[in-house]
Amino acid sequence: MRVKKDKENLRPSPLENVHTSEIRYRRLFESTQDGILILDAVTRRITDVNSFMIKLLGYSYDEFIGKELWEIGLLKDEEASKTAFRELQLNGYIRYEDLPLESKSKGRREVEFVSNVYEEGDRSVIQCNIRDITERRQAEEEVRRLNTELEQHVQERTSQLQAKTIQLQAANKELEAFSYSVSHDLRAPLRHINGFSQALQEDYADKLDDVGQGYLKELRGASQDMAQLIDDVLHLARLSRSQMLWEDVNLSQMAEEIIAELQKREPLRQVKVNVKQRLVTTGDSRLLKIMLSNLIGNAWKFTSRKKLAEIDIGQEENNGETCYFIRDNGAGFDMKYADKLFGVFQRLHTTSEFEGTGIGLAVCKKIVENHG
Repeated sequence: MRVKKDKENLRPSPLENVHTSEIRYRRLFESTQDGILILDAVTRRITDVNSFMIKLLGYSYDEFIGKELWEIGLLKDEEASKTAFRELQLNGYIRYEDLPLESKSKGRREVEFVSNVYEEGDRSVIQCNIRDITERRQAEEEVRRLNTELEQHVQERTSQLQAKTIQLQAANKELEAFSYSVSHDLRAPLRHINGFSQALQEDYADKLDDVGQGYLKELRGASQDMAQLIDDVLHLARLSRSQMLWEDVNLSQMAEEIIAELQKREPLRQVKVNVKQRLVTTGDSRLLKIMLSNLIGNAWKFTSRKKLAEIDIGQEENNGETCYFIRDNGAGFDMKYADKLFGVFQRLHTTSEFEGTGIGLAVCKKIVENHG
């Protein structure tokens, strides 16, 4: 005997629908990352609890069932529980954002508590959702603490910078006073020495023998060297306070102008100069010209004893950076003293070999440092 199957036969019964809905609800109930408690709205006692809530508080399922919220530590006491439920009956909804909770397994926790009433068949049910926000609150507190520390550090750093600014301003004033003293107080005796020695040389030359004339020449030369040294020291001091004016600078053109000026002063010298074209950088043109003048001037000076002097000015790549160089075939120096080259008054040759005050390379170093 064959049974006819139609669409009516294939539909699930109402009981099957109820069963499927319960399974789906239970899966959601157990899989959520919030603790959930179900209470009877009349007795206010717990009728169901999910696994997350059991894990959060550390009680067993049976220890939850039949308890009121205050009995498991969610509300402060029975009176607080009655107050909360009166608000729930009035509004159908309550929410506490920072509810302290003493759990059995994890100690004190901070939770977010939301509760509302809904109808389930012929009875009213209360659902309480509890979210553990302890770690979030700890993170927020840590952020607040770090922000407070940062503000303190900023205030301390600002105070330190203000103090250093005041010290720097005071140092600049002292430097200006020193510069004024050097410029006026030291120059005055030098002018006297130079002036009277010149008068002595001009008016009493016939009364001095060759030795006396030699002494007088040394005296005038030393006073002129001292005046030049004072000028160089003042120049170095001014560099420390100078304002930077950034612009594109053609170093090739600048170098050619400096070389032309040197050749004009010493037209008889044989110097082969190679300047690479299109050497362009960004910086303060006034300071860079002072630097180039010193460096090229050094190359010119220290090749003076070469029959055919050679000076190369160019650039090369070094570890991804553009490096500018000035090379010459002059006197050179002992590399073990290289660290002294850029110090004030440091010289690797005597004044009898090559003239100079020992300030030029210190000026170059300061200009490079000013450019970062």
